[in-house]
Amino acid sequence: MTKKLNLIVALFLIISLSLFGCSKSNDNNKTNKEDILNQLNKVYSEKKYPESVSKYAEFISAGGDVKEFGKLDELMMNFIKEKFAKDKSWTTIADMNKDGYAFGDLDNDKIPEIYIIPYNSKGEKKSPVKVYLYSKDKYHDSSDSVGPSNTAFPGELVVGKINDGTYGLIDNSEVSKDSNIDVYIMNKGKLERLINSTVSGLKKYAQDIDGDGILEIPQLNDDKKLTWYKFDKDLKPIAVKEEKINTSDNSQVATKQNKDTENNIASNDTKKPVDNTAIVKSLKDDEILSKLIVGRNFEISRLMGLGDSNQTITIDSLSYAVIKDQNTNVENEIKSFNQYFSKAFVNNHVRNFFKESDGKKYVLFGQGLSNGETFTKVISSDQGSNKINARVEYVDGDVSDVCNVELVYEDNAWKINDGTLLIK
Repeated sequence: MTKKLNLIVALFLIISLSLFGCSKSNDNNKTNKEDILNQLNKVYSEKKYPESVSKYAEFISAGGDVKEFGKLDELMMNFIKEKFAKDKSWTTIADMNKDGYAFGDLDNDKIPEIYIIPYNSKGEKKSPVKVYLYSKDKYHDSSDSVGPSNTAFPGELVVGKINDGTYGLIDNSEVSKDSNIDVYIMNKGKLERLINSTVSGLKKYAQDIDGDGILEIPQLNDDKKLTWYKFDKDLKPIAVKEEKINTSDNSQVATKQNKDTENNIASNDTKKPVDNTAIVKSLKDDEILSKLIVGRNFEISRLMGLGDSNQTITIDSLSYAVIKDQNTNVENEIKSFNQYFSKAFVNNHVRNFFKESDGKKYVLFGQGLSNGETFTKVISSDQGSNKINARVEYVDGDVSDVCNVELVYEDNAWKINDGTLLIK
């Protein structure tokens, strides 16, 4: 009996000491975390931004939560300005984004990565997106070969939610009257392009169109319809909204009447219809150059984004890669080329970019799918009533040469009909 009693007492003491030790450890951790947070607030108030970033990382490692430090956005903006952009005078995150700088936690470690896209308004070849990851008490350059599909910037670089559980990096850029959207995700520590979307003749960018906090991506699939896409849990795009394009003016989109568009709609209703088929707008040299750059980039990004380079076959002496998402609507992919290319080019060439074999869908791969050329200027152009033939200078590495491009006027817009360096 005595032995049993002693055993019970011993077990009680062990459990009590263990609970006391855990409680004391938890109290110590809580005190340590609070001390670090106080230190973080102190160095931030002293405008010591690099030290503040290090202290924030220490706070997170100690079990701190992002919400407990309410100045992370301001800290990151000031740190980026001090470290990478001393000539900038940003006062808001939006100002920073418009200059091609962004930050966000795409890899879910609670410490933001930094993303920078070089400013380029001339369509020159540009470097990949700069990516900086935080480790071992500082940011390291972790940039890879992933670059914008559109060689021209300005635009906007932002981090936003692309589905309920995923944040993405969005490059909203523009060339002439067209908009181009790249969506990137972080995959195993590397930036990866998820999708590229282009909208010809419209200033339409990734935005939250339904107020749920998740960005939707616009895509012009044909000349009469703009489609907005979300990403599902498997990061596959799904259509959520369609807008009809006003064919009498390709710079306007017909939407449901609201307070922002009421006056414009009323104004448009009172105007007499105009016969646009009789109006053919000539193009300046820089506009011809832009058409070629955007069309060429669209071909490359569209084809490279669809195929899996690890699964290729040869069909008719050409290399084709299996389409990653076998649910892809090939006909819609073909129609998307109508934004930039003539009906003849789409029917004669683009349709051959896609093949089926043994029940699987394939896309052209490896045939000139690189963007080594930098188009520099239009040397000469011969413009007729509905056709333009131009000679364009380009540079590929150390070699300078000239290529030809032909544009035709159809569906109230200039479309690429042929060209030396086009994929066909």
